[in-house]
Order: sequence, then C-alpha cells, then structure tokens
Amino acid sequence: SSSSSTSPSSSKNNMSAEQQSAAMQQLSEKWKNVRFNKDGTIKTVRGAKDSNNKKKKEKKPPKKEEPKPQPIASIFELSLLGNTSPSDFRLTTPNAPSCSEPIDADSISFTLVSQLSQDRIWMLPYHCKRWGDNPMSIVIFTDEDAAAVKDKLVGEGCSEEHLTVQTVSKTRYDPQGTDYPVNVLRNLAFSKVKTTHLVYADVDFWPSESLHSILNIESVKERMASDAKLATVIPVFQMNRRCRAYKDCRDDNIPFMPKRKDELIRLIKKREASTFDPTNEGGHGSTR
Repeated sequence: SSSSSTSPSSSKNNMSAEQQSAAMQQLSEKWKNVRFNKDGTIKTVRGAKDSNNKKKKEKKPPKKEEPKPQPIASIFELSLLGNTSPSDFRLTTPNAPSCSEPIDADSISFTLVSQLSQDRIWMLPYHCKRWGDNPMSIVIFTDEDAAAVKDKLVGEGCSEEHLTVQTVSKTRYDPQGTDYPVNVLRNLAFSKVKTTHLVYADVDFWPSESLHSILNIESVKERMASDAKLATVIPVFQMNRRCRAYKDCRDDNIPFMPKRKDELIRLIKKREASTFDPTNEGGHGSTR
C-alpha cells in the first residue's frame, strides 16, 4: 500500500549512496572506541582508561613544608661549659678553683645557686632573706632582661652587691615550648660562682635562715678545707599543704613555712611536715 512506502524504515532506502556513506562514517566515528562484552554490554571505551590513568599518574607538586623553628641560643649560653643540647650534664667547670691545691679554712666561702622558670621568680626574695647578705647566683629561663629582673629583686630586699642574675631567652632557646634546659641553666649559674664552695638547690627548696651561719662554723670550714672533693648533703623536708584544693595557695602556706630547725621539728611532731619524697630511697629519701 502507499502508506508503507512512507514508513520510517523505508525512508533509508530512499537515501542516496553519498548520504548513506556519510551516515555510516558518523556511526563509525561514534563507536570506534567502544568495546563490547559477549552479552552485548559495553566493556570499555578505549581512551577513557588511558585518560584516567593519566590523571592518576599526574602527581601534584609536593607542598613545601615550612621549616620548623629550631632552638636557638647564643654561643655563650650553649658552649660556655660545652653544652650542645639541654640534656648535657657537665662533670667539670672550667672556671672553678683547682681541687688539687690546698685550701685554708679561713678562705672557705659559699654561694647559693639555683635555676628557675619565670613563674617562680616570686620565690627569690624569700631566698634572699633566708640566705642573708651573701653571694647568690641565679639563672632564670625567661625572655625578661636580666638587669630588669635584678632591679626588681633588689627592690624587694635582695642584695645588689651579692646577687648575680642571668637569663636564658625562652623564645630563642625553646620556641616550641617543649624543653626546659636545666643543665644549661645550672651550668651558667655555676660559671658565676667566685667562692670556694656552692650550695645548689632547686628554687622550690627554701634554705633555713641559719644555713649560711652553720656552714661558716669553724669546725665545718676546717672539715671542708681538709678535703677539696668533700660534698655535703643537706636534708630536705616538705610541709603539708594548707589548702585542700590543688592550686597555688602561697598565701596560706608561706606563714607556716619553718625558718629554723626548732620550727621544723614542731611541724614534724604534729605530722604537718616530713622528709621530702621518702619513697625515693635512691634520691632525697636517703637523707631520712
């Protein structure tokens, strides 16, 4: 019938040879990269995989890591006594008096030595008062100027003549705030000692008001002079806290801090004080 001659299926038959060739060319270009599975489903499109692989292989340029700040200290702070790191502990002090030469008892003298962080500067006036008008060598881990710190301490009662203050810059030495260079601080404090002997104590340990005078008893000085390598262990005690909450309650504690041996004994009898760290028999506990 005439209707069949106008059906879509028969319209291709009416295309010219040139039109059919062009249509086949388009189909060929469209499907030339397609690969099929046996069931007729598309397996891959050639070129797509290569493109993906290319993207995977393209490496992004590595991010430039900013160099981590390294601890910086002056040559003096690090190498004065041979320190190259905060963990170094020196067995000798180059500027110390010779231990081989005999010492006269009358020449025996003592310097109180300590090192501390900035948050404990408030303790130093108490040390000055207890040690008296006698030599002290202090090193503080702080960014504050040493002269400014000393002026403040002198204003609170410390001796301008006998107090030596040095500082190690916290920002320069430990910019990341991870290290406390205890040996550098201690060795710096030792380097300023001009007396024959020194008394080294952490700033948390407050000396008895009579310690310096006891060390200067003639019999003690004669014993010190008899052996240049003699070391004396000073017993340390701890006082019970006067506040229950775990906080800095210095105003509650300081009025009860014993200044003399008789005051300490009274606290011990009332079980308000004891030897420091008695369980550590290899350390302070050995002095009990």
